[in-house]
Amino acid sequence: TMDKSGSLLAGDSATREVYRFDKDGKPAPLTDGGIGMPMSIAVNSKGELLVADLELHRIWKVPAAGGKPEQLAEVQAPRGLAIDSEDHLWVVSHGKDQVVRVAPDGKLETVVPGRPFLFPHNLVLGPDKTAYVTDGYSKAVWKVPPGGKPEKWVSGDPLVNPVGLAWRKQNLLVADPHAKAVLEITPDGKIVKLAVE
Repeated sequence: TMDKSGSLLAGDSATREVYRFDKDGKPAPLTDGGIGMPMSIAVNSKGELLVADLELHRIWKVPAAGGKPEQLAEVQAPRGLAIDSEDHLWVVSHGKDQVVRVAPDGKLETVVPGRPFLFPHNLVLGPDKTAYVTDGYSKAVWKVPPGGKPEKWVSGDPLVNPVGLAWRKQNLLVADPHAKAVLEITPDGKIVKLAVE
C-alpha cells in the first residue's frame, strides 16, 4: 500500500511489523513489532494506517508517523482491506460474515453475510462502492453491488488462484501467482494477460 506521501508500506509476518520504505528503498519499522500477522494495509484520510492482523483477529490503527497500534475492531481472520470516501474500512475475511464494514469509531456492519466465498484474498471498491473480491479456490473475482448479493463476475481460465487487486483507470488488475501472471479485466468482464513469468 502507498501512504499519503507516496511512500510504500508493507507488512511482514516474520518480524510482526509494518514498514515504510524511504526514497532509497530502506525500510523503517513503524510499530516496534506490535502487529501479529499483517495481511493488508489501508490508509485513511488522516494518513493513519489500518492493518488487518490475521493472527490476532484485529484491525489495528497506527499513527501516520508510526507508534503503538490501537485496536480499531475485532474481525475474525481479516485478509483484505479497502477504504471508502467516508473513511469506512471494508474488510474481507474468513469469518462467519465474509465482508464487513468498520466505521471510523470501530462499529461493525455486515456487508456480505455468511460465507459465499471459498477462499477470499482481497477486495477493492469501485466509484459507486461496488466491492470486487478475489476468491482463490473459486478461481473467480466476485462483484458485490451496493445493497446487493455477491455474484461471480469472472471465473475460470485464465484465472487459477487470483489474489491481488488494484485499479488501472476503469480496468481491474489481478495478480495470480498460480497462473504466474498479472491480468487485466475490462468493465465488460474481458480478461487480458499483461505479464507472464
